[in-house]
Amino acid sequence: MPSTQLVLARPKRRVRGEWRVATPGDLVEGFRRGTVRTAALIGAQSASALPAIEAAIVCAGAAYRDRDGFAVPLVAILASGVRG
Repeated sequence: MPSTQLVLARPKRRVRGEWRVATPGDLVEGFRRGTVRTAALIGAQSASALPAIEAAIVCAGAAYRDRDGFAVPLVAILASGVRG
């Protein structure tokens, strides 16, 4: 089987954005519904651990409060390529 290489079409770059939510509780729900991996990680916790996890998310989210709710910074690495 021939090897397939991925050739980057352009250099990777960082893309910045904000995750806008109305309340810190929305952060918790976003993590639960946002990705399969994170939902599974949260779902695997014991029922007794969930309140502490939710409280930690709410506490950390408070740092991103602004007049319209919460603006949590996001960074993604974007790359594209072609098979060569």
